[in-house]
Amino acid sequence: MRRRLDRLTSDKSDVAAAGVSVGSECAARQLADGVVCVCNATFCDEPGVPQPPPAGSLLHVLTSKAGARFQEQVVPFQEAGQAGDTEAVLSVNRSVRYQEVHGFGGAMTDAAGLNMASLSDAARENLLRAYFAPEGLHYNMARVPAAGTDFSTRTYSYDDVENDTSLQHFSLADEDLLYKIPYLQHAQDLRGEELLLVSAPWSAPTWMKTNGKFNGEGKLIREYWQLWADYLLRFVEEYASVGLPIWVLSAQNEPTDGNSDFWFNCMGWSATEQRDWVAQHLGPTLQAAAVQPPPDVLVIDDQRSMLDRWPQQILTNETVTQYAKFVGVHWYTDQFSPASMLDDVHQLSPGTQILYTEACNGLRDMGEVAVLLGSWERGEKYATSIIEVLNHWSTGWLDWNLALNTSGGPNWVNNNVDSPVIVNATADEFYKQPMFYVLGHFSRFVTRGSVRLQLDAQLPAAASLDSVALETPQGRTVLVLSNKATEEVSVRVRDPALGEALLTLPANSVSTLLYTSS
Repeated sequence: MRRRLDRLTSDKSDVAAAGVSVGSECAARQLADGVVCVCNATFCDEPGVPQPPPAGSLLHVLTSKAGARFQEQVVPFQEAGQAGDTEAVLSVNRSVRYQEVHGFGGAMTDAAGLNMASLSDAARENLLRAYFAPEGLHYNMARVPAAGTDFSTRTYSYDDVENDTSLQHFSLADEDLLYKIPYLQHAQDLRGEELLLVSAPWSAPTWMKTNGKFNGEGKLIREYWQLWADYLLRFVEEYASVGLPIWVLSAQNEPTDGNSDFWFNCMGWSATEQRDWVAQHLGPTLQAAAVQPPPDVLVIDDQRSMLDRWPQQILTNETVTQYAKFVGVHWYTDQFSPASMLDDVHQLSPGTQILYTEACNGLRDMGEVAVLLGSWERGEKYATSIIEVLNHWSTGWLDWNLALNTSGGPNWVNNNVDSPVIVNATADEFYKQPMFYVLGHFSRFVTRGSVRLQLDAQLPAAASLDSVALETPQGRTVLVLSNKATEEVSVRVRDPALGEALLTLPANSVSTLLYTSS
């Protein structure tokens, strides 16, 4: 079953500048909605592995609406001075520490795999390198659906044989064998270590459901509660057998969707039903399995607005929390729900980790255009979300489709959306959007096991600056800053061990600051 992709090298032009590490420049293309970087079979910009600057200085890495992409500058620390009224002051307090962070990634959906397969071998190699290689974004996480989603070209499960209660006919789909498995295996090869795989089912086989459909209002038939747990274990075992262990398994993608006449793959649960199924069936089934260590269970996996009631009904059950180590959150209604709801979950169950498991722009039910090539605003929304949720106990952030076509698909119900990478198969090229580079401002620098630090921000009245600070296991301090204002802002970054560094953040820009504290 296992198939490896040949590694192919690209003819990349290295550009050196004073104070800037050698890397490959973006092949910029100006479009109606902004700038994209064009990659193909022979060229793709590759920023390289971030290197800490000399002692007593910080590395300032910049991406901006004006067109900078991972532009680097070394800035010295100096003795702290008096801040002006128009300057922002960010003070790192390393003695106050919060949650550990697992990392960042995106979803290897059927659509993502099909779009990757539509490219030539060399162009596809460059796409996978862009996301997973140490010289690229160095993603360490990936989400992989268990069977079909709306971002498939058809509806299917792993056992569509009616009443197969022995799961005799269970088998992975062509989409797994041709695309998801080989591409995830190659992503691991590029990283040189295992990916943290997060998986979720969208629907059980139709014969296990009350409505007999993959979509629409329907629940899992009660007599199949254990069989559904056995089915998901089979999926976990199949992936483990090809070197892709599932790290976290969701109990259900968006469990409230199937409680109404929803248009794509879904299955409905109430909070108490999910609680009882995890406690009595899924959790014990995974724990007793031969696959060790078993995946941790993730519950809720739906909108932030649900955190006012579901956690109280699930996480107060001690049996559930033996298995459910994560609460999953999707970002789509965050603007209607305060981030303090994440704090409430942490306070309710400090041992349960929060993980953002899905996000994308271009939702039709929000009245958005599916694909806006080069949109800075969509990248800026990513930066705002990631900084916000890290500051409220999230341990990671997963994007949705790794790659889509120029229409934002394929998608069997035409629920097309945007992606950080858009594939143009006709031209055998793909476009790295601002969203892609914004994600890299986190994934390239915040390594697994990093811990969030307290960051005190004193901002002038006109500033619109988001910020977060972390310390990596390697002893490096990382700050990610997003200047959402249309004017530049002067910033003093203060660290009691080093003094302060003076920076200017351009309008509409995202910056990562990297330095060694000792």
